[in-house]
Amino acid sequence: MSATDETGATSATGTAGEMARQGDELIRRAPSGYLWNQAFSLWLFFSLFIFQLVLTRTVSKPDRGTFTQLTAAANFAIVLAALGLESAGSVYLPRALAEHGPAHGAAVAMRLALVRLGATLLVAAGVLFSLPLLGHILTSLHAPGAGDLAAQLEDPVLGQHTLAVATYVIAAGMMNLLASFLTALLRTRVVFIAGGAAQLLTLGLVVVFLGDLHLSVDSGLLAQTAPALLTSLVYVVALWRTLRARPAKRTGGQLTWPMLRLGIAAWLADLPTGLLKAIPVAQLLALLPLAGLSGTEVDSRLAGFDVAFQMGHAAAFLFVAGLGGVGLAVMSAAYANANQGHLATAWRTVGKLQVVLAVPVVAFCVPHAKAISVAFYGQPYAEVGPLLALFLVFNALVRLGGGGAHDAALYVIGKQRWVVLTRWASIGVLALGDLALIPPFGVAGALAAVGLAQLFSELALLVLAWRALRRPYVFGFMARVLLAMVPALLFAALWRPDSLVGLFFSGLGYAAIFLVCLRVARPLDAEDRMLLDAVARPLRAALLPFVAPTRIATATVRGPAAPPRSLEPVGSGPLPIPGKEPR
Repeated sequence: MSATDETGATSATGTAGEMARQGDELIRRAPSGYLWNQAFSLWLFFSLFIFQLVLTRTVSKPDRGTFTQLTAAANFAIVLAALGLESAGSVYLPRALAEHGPAHGAAVAMRLALVRLGATLLVAAGVLFSLPLLGHILTSLHAPGAGDLAAQLEDPVLGQHTLAVATYVIAAGMMNLLASFLTALLRTRVVFIAGGAAQLLTLGLVVVFLGDLHLSVDSGLLAQTAPALLTSLVYVVALWRTLRARPAKRTGGQLTWPMLRLGIAAWLADLPTGLLKAIPVAQLLALLPLAGLSGTEVDSRLAGFDVAFQMGHAAAFLFVAGLGGVGLAVMSAAYANANQGHLATAWRTVGKLQVVLAVPVVAFCVPHAKAISVAFYGQPYAEVGPLLALFLVFNALVRLGGGGAHDAALYVIGKQRWVVLTRWASIGVLALGDLALIPPFGVAGALAAVGLAQLFSELALLVLAWRALRRPYVFGFMARVLLAMVPALLFAALWRPDSLVGLFFSGLGYAAIFLVCLRVARPLDAEDRMLLDAVARPLRAALLPFVAPTRIATATVRGPAAPPRSLEPVGSGPLPIPGKEPR
């Protein structure tokens, strides 16, 4: 081999080694990425709650209703312009960085940002100039809830505030996408600091604008728009410091169109989520009066449905919200260079986190459902307790089924069309379930139909991911966790306080018993032990007591645990990223 060849080989090897190091670094950052993302999710939930309290106490009821109408239209416009680009970035950005380096990562980020900017500008222009036309289009679709939304868009009151709505759509749309980029790169601490500061600034501005200066309700949107613009600038700087490379050239449509196909598929898969509530509400409004209920009684039943629906989902997502983009990014990085064995390991790990972080919380809330309803909403909502308990049971089953891990894995291997078809099929299950269950069971039937639709979607996606990845699901882990929950659930069933303070201490006792039993059950296996070697020392020390000792001993005798065997890509194979030579 000539000197030139040797130099070229060394350079190529060094480049490949550097890209592999970047991919490994992404995966190593996953635990801290989840913690920072989870902290931001909790702060976001709390700050939005405070925002609503401030708004309610500083404006009149008519202005409060106008602001609700403005935010509903703005959020609809943001969803319309989203195009699923956050999901596309979460898949393509880690893969581009791990397989081709920062230049390709920068190219992915720039192209998605340009597409989002164009989409938000187009939608904002529609908000400014053609809201009635959009309302007419929605009316012609005859979709559930489209008529009500169209009526809101055609309301003359909304037409007086279109500039505020349009600017908010642009600012929030760009901020959301840039935040998803940093989450995909596991730089969630930046998102927590900058996004958290933006929420704090928003609270301060809304107090000044609406409370001290008594400005119009437009200022409520301005209080959210200005921090979003500033945060977007911070995110751009953070992305540049993270990637430190100019976008790669000569990528063209072979990079843009696959990302758009994935993004639009994710967008279509997310749309049915909004119908999970709209369809049961429409069915209840149509069927409850046929049972002889008055208008007031129907409104009361709808309020009970809304409370059970919102609180049931809040409990299920409380400690797994931080997995959001982090889980998808980790799976994408694990699948670098079509390493399906590592993707399967990441898929199983995210599934385990869904089980251990969500199911115990939901299970604790079941015997305390009535006390939780009364504590947060007052004695008039005591009857919601059994409804909430029913819905919580279905949500626990959904989390046991994977709770979102499967659609992420299918996105990564290019099988997003199955996610879209499954989600829309679940809407058919929901509609049929409503027709069958609402007449005999009322609101309980509507909640059961929602739970069955979600469970159908999750189990169908589980089967698809299981077949595609050729690895068993975490049934053994699930069994050990459920076994560890039994003594804690007995404790929760025996002590059921009514006050928030009592619920807090009951929760502490429940958590302590569960952790002790989890230490005895030790659900983590040799695969988890191998992953723990790559995380930070404090987290590794905290989790090692939950690893099965016999499996550690086996791994020690046979030497260091080897990564799962890499399988050949199946189905549509790896997602195409320019610069990767076909095998």
